[in-house]
Amino acid sequence: SPKKKYRQMQRYREEWGKQFSWLCKTEDPFKACCTVCNKDFSILHGGNYDVKQHAAGEMHIRNIKSKSSSQLINTFFVPKGSSEGDKVTAAELATVYHTVKHNLSYSSMDCGVKLMQKIFNDSGSIEKKLSCGRTKVESLVKNVLAPKAVSQV
Repeated sequence: SPKKKYRQMQRYREEWGKQFSWLCKTEDPFKACCTVCNKDFSILHGGNYDVKQHAAGEMHIRNIKSKSSSQLINTFFVPKGSSEGDKVTAAELATVYHTVKHNLSYSSMDCGVKLMQKIFNDSGSIEKKLSCGRTKVESLVKNVLAPKAVSQV
């Protein structure tokens, strides 16, 4: 009778991470992690073949397309202490003050970006960072503008 073939168990290799930028090591040496899909998969029996199979998978391809078409989340936030951050804060407070002065509803702040374009005459970097919805506007009015107005009176 023929002898039974034993397959050698494959471990993660560092050169795979250099070849595939989205691949990383996990706690389990017989698994790899895909940073695009946010998923661990087994490389126990196939090794590099399993990595290539995952890369050719429909879900992985779809995730790569969506990742390339979407913006990084860091583009929506301004670092604290930066001059751009100060401009964004000033723009938000100016629009909130404008809303209160003209007795507009908090919901009307959602379309206030056009006003900021006129005020700053900027190419749009500040307007992209603005985020003034109902809840934030109400909070700014109650916690910033109202105490300042009361202290001046």
